[in-house]
Amino acid sequence: MKAKSTKVILENVSRASSCLSGVSTIQGALGDERKANTLLGRWIIRKKQVGKDEKSSSEGTNIERDTVILVNVKTGRGASASTVTRRFRVLAIYEKFYNRWAISKQPFKQWHNEPKKYKVDARMVNWDSLVLEYVDVDLLGNTIYREGDIFKTVEDSMIVDVVGKLQKE
Repeated sequence: MKAKSTKVILENVSRASSCLSGVSTIQGALGDERKANTLLGRWIIRKKQVGKDEKSSSEGTNIERDTVILVNVKTGRGASASTVTRRFRVLAIYEKFYNRWAISKQPFKQWHNEPKKYKVDARMVNWDSLVLEYVDVDLLGNTIYREGDIFKTVEDSMIVDVVGKLQKE
């Protein structure tokens, strides 16, 4: 409890002791951060965030569509299985809205500084040294990776690193 004088502390202690003894009751919310006038307002109201301007600054790495990210993928089967880091291209970004995953209204997310969890749809890409650009891995006829590993939905905590943005020509 923060107070500037002992008088304020004594007033708060007397109010608390009277509530505990049942002499008087305090009505309303204890804090200011979640006050709402209606039942629907309790669900829709957002918490006040301290230092939100600092988080929304341009520092950090942005993840948006056509960004190349690194994700761990399991290759092989059984005892010979190993985990390998592979490049993926971001196709879509999802965030939770009313307890359901929906496509994000914001076109980008910050990699480490995002307060809410998010997911991305990603497609595996390989570097083609002849054409000098990234090429999508074939879904059919690939014996190294399973189909579920070539195209996958990745949580933000599973992203190992961000390589950069694909260049459009």
